[in-house]
Amino acid sequence: MDAELAEETAKYRGTSRPFFLFFKGGEQVEVVEGVNAPAVQKVVADQIPEGLVDLAEKEEGEGEDGDE
Repeated sequence: MDAELAEETAKYRGTSRPFFLFFKGGEQVEVVEGVNAPAVQKVVADQIPEGLVDLAEKEEGEGEDGDE
């Protein structure tokens, strides 16, 4: 987004460092400063209602040969 056009981004203007702003229901709920993929992933996962998406990792080897 163009930070010059949104009032919510005024305090982040004038820097080349990226900021990831997360909004929910029109309100800012989180900010991740810099390129930090694990932090961005955590914020997204924390905002998804429980049970909507199964984020559990498969156990090692599970499902590789169709066996579970």
